[in-house]
Amino acid sequence: MAQPHHEVPPTAATCLPGAFSIGQMRVESLAPTVIRKNLMPIILLHGDYHTGSMWLTKPDSRPGWAYFFAERGHRVYTPHLPFHGRPGALVHYERVKAITPQTVENLYTAINKTNNPGWPAAKTHTQWPGSGVRGDPIFDQYFNQLVPLYMDPHERQAAAQEAVESLLRFLKRPAILIGQGSGANVAWLAADVAPDLIHAIVAVEPLGPPFGSALRNKNGELGPTSKFTRPAGIRQYGLADIPMQFDPPVAAPESFEELLGGTYPAFEPIPVTKFYARGRQGKFCFEQDPAGLLVGNSTESRAVPRKLTNLIGILQLVVTTEASFHRFSDWATVHFLRQAGATVKHHRLEEHGIRGNGHLCFLEKNSNDVANHVLNWLHNEAGVPKVQVLEARPSPSQAISASGGHGQSSIPPSGKACPTRKRPVEAELKPVGTIANSNQRESKRVQTNPSQPNNLNYHTSVTGDVRTSDSHNAPSVSTPHSSVVGNTQVARGVTPVPSTPHNKPIKRTGQTTLSERRIVEITTSPDSPTPRPIQDLERQRTSALNKLPTVPEAN
Repeated sequence: MAQPHHEVPPTAATCLPGAFSIGQMRVESLAPTVIRKNLMPIILLHGDYHTGSMWLTKPDSRPGWAYFFAERGHRVYTPHLPFHGRPGALVHYERVKAITPQTVENLYTAINKTNNPGWPAAKTHTQWPGSGVRGDPIFDQYFNQLVPLYMDPHERQAAAQEAVESLLRFLKRPAILIGQGSGANVAWLAADVAPDLIHAIVAVEPLGPPFGSALRNKNGELGPTSKFTRPAGIRQYGLADIPMQFDPPVAAPESFEELLGGTYPAFEPIPVTKFYARGRQGKFCFEQDPAGLLVGNSTESRAVPRKLTNLIGILQLVVTTEASFHRFSDWATVHFLRQAGATVKHHRLEEHGIRGNGHLCFLEKNSNDVANHVLNWLHNEAGVPKVQVLEARPSPSQAISASGGHGQSSIPPSGKACPTRKRPVEAELKPVGTIANSNQRESKRVQTNPSQPNNLNYHTSVTGDVRTSDSHNAPSVSTPHSSVVGNTQVARGVTPVPSTPHNKPIKRTGQTTLSERRIVEITTSPDSPTPRPIQDLERQRTSALNKLPTVPEAN
């Protein structure tokens, strides 16, 4: 049954005196059964109104891109960016922005039903799995996963930049960033502060255009337009609303309030002019105005635009779909990047044989074709080694996912599962968790249950709200108790669903402020017993959770 849609959360809330953290990021990891150390990790960055759960399960219950790349040998990280989903936020929300079901239909899921003569490509949208309108189960499942936006864009971007940089420092090796929507802009912000830890960036329909907007409100309905406008204070640094490292440097605001435009609304760090694209029938975008930036002596001077020096050495791909409204603006983003010295390829999917997609191509019927196109680019042009994909996979009825989290389907992913091994492997548990922005990082290896059946191959990911201190002492964990497995201490959390009768749930005592999550993929060999029905697992999960103390969570 469709749930009622609430436009915004309550405008006020009360809170007892106390202290809590904000700006942290929750990170979940998927590891392939066969780990190849020469493959770079992939970090999937979600966009506005989404959480990291969107990479795990699609609205029609199929496994998401996180499983796709993990099946092909990559360790995959899916952060919940600060102020989105599971990470903590504020006790009161004064700056809240929510998206309406009508906007989702008009821009994302049912664009082929819109009547916009300036957007003829919308009629080619055929890949959304369902009708795309309210009342359709797939639409309702997708809309129920969306979350409001808290804080201003400047604050969200600054927190996300610092948090993703912390994750990159934690990994200590170059990674591939794949961002969708505003998540792509977060990838560029992370590259601006940690270019040595990023091998390549794939921007799937990034937020744009630079310095302007390609959306307009006509008769109360939001739609795209090729006539860009310049709202005050939007993407003043081209790719972002917060400063980036240009050469020569740009004008810097004297205070954060000035950056927000409340005190000095006319602040403009980069002079902007119009660029009329060849072959676009007089259409223009906004670009840097190099006038006044003279290089050379007085007799041989020339005007050059500022360069984004930290993005120049990173391979980049911008992906645009056939039917999306981003076909109006992505070309302008690519032009800005090239003007700033970056090496970037722009792939329009219809030119590569992938047709009918909208902005949510990573959730649509042919989303694996899009992911495979991205993977081929990484192999052929970004220097990522190819890996043979193992074909031994269980049937859909044997793939069980036991997971929790905000806005995630209770239906287990069906279809493909991770490749199996002929012998059991040891589960690797890494509490990447909610990484506080600090120099202290920690990972732990936990031994598996000795009673684990030998006919099960699996991989496990544990994430916990691990708080690290700012001092040089050992990091502290925000829980009054812990569970010891071997010689390793592991912070406790909610007990996952026991996967077989051989796995006994861990007993919990006392209160805890730690949130732990396991994503367990269980695959059976031909001679193993058939897993129990999902209904039995759900009943056991409900019974186990009813015996646990209440754990408050801030979503």
